[in-house]
Amino acid sequence: MKELFPDEYDFYPGTWTLPAQLDEFRKHCALQAGMASALRPAEPSTYIVKPSGGCQGAGIYLIRGVEGLLPHTASVSLMWSNPTPSPSP
Repeated sequence: MKELFPDEYDFYPGTWTLPAQLDEFRKHCALQAGMASALRPAEPSTYIVKPSGGCQGAGIYLIRGVEGLLPHTASVSLMWSNPTPSPSP
């Protein structure tokens, strides 16, 4: 749906199925790191890694880049979006 209606589905986080999309995830992390250093040097992106196979929440962990991945066979990585704080009245 995101490909068909990009404006309506812009809320969906970046998602990679690992290890099948590991190269794409590495490229994304490298691009994010480059952007972070040039535009906002403060904090790198956070990713949620969820093991596949019906683990019912067991084994979920957070990483800041590809170097934080644990060596397991299959997982899904989602880019965490920090909500923008509302301005104070």
